[in-house]
Amino acid sequence: MGDYSFTVECVYCALTLIQVQNASASYWKNDANINGGHHVECPTCGCRFKTADDGVDIGSGGGVCTKNISRPSLASLNVSSGSREGGNALIITGEALDVGTLVVKFAEEACPVVDNRTSTTARVVLPAATYTLNVLERCHKLTLDVITGSLSVGEAVTTLAGSTGTIRLIDGTTYWIAFANLAETLEEMVGTSLMGGGAGGSADIDAAEAVTFTVGETVFGLSSVVSGTVREDTPLRVYAPTGGFAPNELVQGAASGALAKLTNSPAYSGLIDVSVENEYGQRLAGSTLSGAYTYA
Repeated sequence: MGDYSFTVECVYCALTLIQVQNASASYWKNDANINGGHHVECPTCGCRFKTADDGVDIGSGGGVCTKNISRPSLASLNVSSGSREGGNALIITGEALDVGTLVVKFAEEACPVVDNRTSTTARVVLPAATYTLNVLERCHKLTLDVITGSLSVGEAVTTLAGSTGTIRLIDGTTYWIAFANLAETLEEMVGTSLMGGGAGGSADIDAAEAVTFTVGETVFGLSSVVSGTVREDTPLRVYAPTGGFAPNELVQGAASGALAKLTNSPAYSGLIDVSVENEYGQRLAGSTLSGAYTYA
């Protein structure tokens, strides 16, 4: 064997995790360099450590050292709300916040600045807001050939199979309709007709499709003229909005053309989750605070 001895302790709990005596220093150095070292997790706090080459030649008394590979946890924020523009700073508390490259995310948007780190605290500068738009209706895109009368925005329509909806937007032969119920598939609508409930209009349905918002596209509020970047279609989440969306307004994707109507109140929510991670990953529990921050 040998006369090499070392101990690996949890730096947070002072719990002995590995204790080696009368071992071979070269064995442990080789294990660290070839196999990536011996990994161990603290049973009390869940922090992780591994053995690593200490960089000192064996002839000079070298062996292995302890490397902290813990994933961070998040306990609290000292500020719970702020402006949608971001740029303000706050302090987070948690554990292992000084390990590796700490990434702090507000609604999946990484903070541009993370500094003044200790094992239990860090200062972060917030990214711009992410809003969740409160969608009341998703509209389907129909291409119609009006054959009698006329059809108008706000008018109720019914298909031959009994699907009922309301026209929310008209752009040439494109009609955006929010269906309250669908008695047939969109594919089955094509080649049939629908009737309006106002001016006696009727139309042949040439095409029908469900259009979703595309991640990365710009979405506009048609009455508020507020815009932002789509981060997720369901729920509809928008990053860096230029203002607050209006109750009951229609929002449309600039690239996809997707159309949705927001609820009357509130039109959106700035309540978001906050999370921490590093290059060693994210803890299965304790890395995220749900609804911990609200953008105004």
